[in-house]
Amino acid sequence: MRTFFTYILLICAIFLNAQTTQTKQKTSEEKEVEQKDFANQGDWENHEIKQIFKTKYSKQEHQVFEGKITTKDNFYQFDKDCIEAFTNNTFKVIFEKGILYPELIAEWINPDAGIKPKKETSEAKKENSRFKFDSLAISNFEEIKFVDHLPTQRRFRCWVRFQFMFNPILCVVELSNENATEKTDMQTFVKDASLTFFRQVGVVI
Repeated sequence: MRTFFTYILLICAIFLNAQTTQTKQKTSEEKEVEQKDFANQGDWENHEIKQIFKTKYSKQEHQVFEGKITTKDNFYQFDKDCIEAFTNNTFKVIFEKGILYPELIAEWINPDAGIKPKKETSEAKKENSRFKFDSLAISNFEEIKFVDHLPTQRRFRCWVRFQFMFNPILCVVELSNENATEKTDMQTFVKDASLTFFRQVGVVI
């Protein structure tokens, strides 16, 4: 009988110790979140972008889109897939040359967030002829100047919005041009650039 009660007390002690440890961990995590109290959306984006290039960066190699590309105003059609890109004239060539296109973007969306867009079935595509997953919108495309890079690299941020998502996804883009120097203007740089990094940063709240 004494052995039985000793066993019960031991089990209770282990349980209470686990609960105490969990509480301490939770308190520590909550304190960490409080310390990251950003003043605005821009501050949060800048912080997360710096973290991506600091901890997640690895040079990638991507081929340009090999299918048919047609353009009309802000719309870029890649075979049957479409991007509506709200950018200035300098960055239009990124889509006109197929450096960024829907299939690539969907494939390289950051797996850490658990967001894996899937194309619609052929039956659904017949019913919805305009904007689907395979048509997405890109906006807020601008150069990042606060992250160190070589003269042959230019880094950008943008918002990507899939039709089935209410909030846009913040993404980072790196273009490389081996012939570029510090004096190369943006239009010349982008015209002969290739995509060497693309990654999701996080969902914009």
